[in-house]
Amino acid sequence: TREIYIDGVLTSIADISVIPQNVNSVIINQTYTAYCPDDTVGTYPLWDGVLTHKYSNGKLSVSHSTDTRTKCTATGYFGMFPTSNAYSNKLIMQDESTYIVEPVVGKFEFDKPMNTALFVSDAYKSAVAFETNVSNTLGLNTKLYENGQVFFEKRSDSVDKVYWQSFNRTVLNVGDKFSYTNQYYLSAKNPAIKSIYS
Repeated sequence: TREIYIDGVLTSIADISVIPQNVNSVIINQTYTAYCPDDTVGTYPLWDGVLTHKYSNGKLSVSHSTDTRTKCTATGYFGMFPTSNAYSNKLIMQDESTYIVEPVVGKFEFDKPMNTALFVSDAYKSAVAFETNVSNTLGLNTKLYENGQVFFEKRSDSVDKVYWQSFNRTVLNVGDKFSYTNQYYLSAKNPAIKSIYS
């Protein structure tokens, strides 16, 4: 199911003939059941999910909760923060380490959990920041953190991404629940890194 609210008013996609202008807030609520692609009949539901996108005042938040229905093995991520080198030239992580955004293949694995990242454009004097509670949800600050669960992937097609990997051949049991929120912040000027992470 899906519900869309524009400035607090429930709106049908069929009723949107043009892109709305001067919108203050948009909320999209979705519920779904996930199946393995090979389960074409839909016999074994893997998990039920609730996904909410909310935009307001220059901040986009994406909240997602899952409830496991069938014991399964999972590999994947809860958080992903993308950019293009057409719009940013460097990445600054929570520990203030800096990486160049460029169209070359590469991968940097971080040796500790981090919840925030910042893509900066010196040319446009702008930045976009990302904050997640994936590390807290998965207990990465209290459990043994595996090197590379947070990593920066550089690609040759001008798209670079920071990932927060959640599962790596991890067994999920019936009733296992996860809930997390990713937030994206826009800034007209390069914010001081200290203020973003304070």
